[in-house]
This record gives sequence, structure tokens and C-alpha cells, in this order.
Amino acid sequence: MGELIQAHSTDIFEMEKKVNELELEIKTTKSKFAFTFQKIGFVKYDAFHDLKNKLSYTIAILDGFNNGLLLTTIYGRESCITYAKEVNAGIVNQELSKEEYEALRMALEK
Repeated sequence: MGELIQAHSTDIFEMEKKVNELELEIKTTKSKFAFTFQKIGFVKYDAFHDLKNKLSYTIAILDGFNNGLLLTTIYGRESCITYAKEVNAGIVNQELSKEEYEALRMALEK
């Protein structure tokens, strides 16, 4: 009987050790994951009244701390221009268009 208890005690100790290792691995993975892009907001629109098919767009891409960027591409007949704006803690220090605001709002709500 004593040998059986000793064997189970060793098994329990080994399982507890493995659980602690897995908890540490999960904690490490979660902390790394917080810095990956997790939240996305996307808005397509017509930048000019004479152009249709919603070829212009804004995309907000944020990490778990609401840091990231806004990319806006405005499509015109003669050219296509892309702008980038930095997002820190969900705040942009530049003026936003209504489409940029909407894309940021969508990403922040996720």
C-alpha cells in the first residue's frame, strides 16, 4: 500500500510540475500575443462624387494595447495616394476624415 501511495505521489508531483510549465508557457504566449495585430476596422468609400465602385478605403490595424496604424488609400482618375497615420493607445494626433474615424472606431470596438 505504501508503494502505491509513493508511486501516485510521484505522479502527482510530475503532473504539478508539468502544469506549472504549461502555465508559464501560456503566460509567455499571451504577453507576446498582445503585441500582434488583433483589431481591424475597414471602410470602403467613394472619395470623389464622380467615381463609383468604392475604390478608396481606410483600414485601422491595432494590437492589444490599441497601438497601430491607419492606412488610407484615395483612388482618383489620375492617381492613387496612400497615407499612414500612427495610432497610440487608440489616439491619433492628426486630423481624421470621417472614414478614418469610422475605421478606428470599428477596430477599437473589437
